[in-house]
Amino acid sequence: MNDAEPTHTSSRCDSCGTTLPDGAKFCQACGSPLHKTNDTHQQSSSTTPGNPGQSTQDLKGVRSFTFLEAVSRGFSKYAVFSGRASRPEYWYWQTFQTLLGLGIGFLTVPFVTSDAEYDTVSDAMVNLATLVTFLPTVAVAVRRLHDTNRSGWRLLLGLTGIGIIPLIFWGCESGQSADNRYGPPVVLPSNETMEPR
Repeated sequence: MNDAEPTHTSSRCDSCGTTLPDGAKFCQACGSPLHKTNDTHQQSSSTTPGNPGQSTQDLKGVRSFTFLEAVSRGFSKYAVFSGRASRPEYWYWQTFQTLLGLGIGFLTVPFVTSDAEYDTVSDAMVNLATLVTFLPTVAVAVRRLHDTNRSGWRLLLGLTGIGIIPLIFWGCESGQSADNRYGPPVVLPSNETMEPR
């Protein structure tokens, strides 16, 4: 009886070495995804949404979001703070925000006759645009942090002023290609297009 293997086994995290319970998918200490080494679990845990047997690392026809798709996705996930946002999705949304602000500035010029009127009209338009896009902007930024396996609460670093520097760095950083604690990576196969909403 001493030679019998116990039925409950545990595994160790490859990143930090923490002992984990059987069946865990992510390390409770560091959040790293766990990879099975058994032949029965040889298949990657990271799969494309439409094809569960296809690994995202092996996907040949993956394409990036277009500008319009990223803006459409930003509005369709208006206040969705869960999941992940790819680097192109995040930066296209930031580009949209910049173009929106510039467009408001240029479009209000022909309709005003004085500087005071320009300030009033421009401020009203900017405030309206900010009100409409505030939640999607925060949501895309949180999902972008999730793509780099970081908590969305780190977005609050931006309130310190100097915290904007790591936020920009993390926004430029490549997302994880495998599943992480926030879900699977965002992939858009070349034969799949997003429907504008």
